Amino acid sequence: MRRILLVEDEFITALSLKTMLETEGHFSCKMTGNGQNAIELCKKFKPELMIIDIGLPGVLDGIETYEVISNQAEMPVIFISGYSDERNQSRAEEMNPIGYFIKPLVESKLLEVIESYFDDNL
Repeated sequence: MRRILLVEDEFITALSLKTMLETEGHFSCKMTGNGQNAIELCKKFKPELMIIDIGLPGVLDGIETYEVISNQAEMPVIFISGYSDERNQSRAEEMNPIGYFIKPLVESKLLEVIESYFDDNL
């Protein structure tokens, strides 16, 4: 079973993604809504992939959170955002994500990227 960490401060969005992924039957997901918790969860849960919202509340936004985590362990990331501004998109692209999605998400497209990543990296 593939482990995915969802870092999304909108509970309904996070729960929808978790349900969609776990319904597929081969994903186990943990959720959190802020960067500090995500860093701690990564140490315990050891996810194989992270889906993270760029616009997280708190000290660290999603890109900064991923930067801290990726300095500790190599991990692929998919960024999601409610905004399509060029600054954040450029910052995200510097992290070499396997995907970047603007909300509202098309879950089938997100799932396609995730499954393709795991199929290519077995």
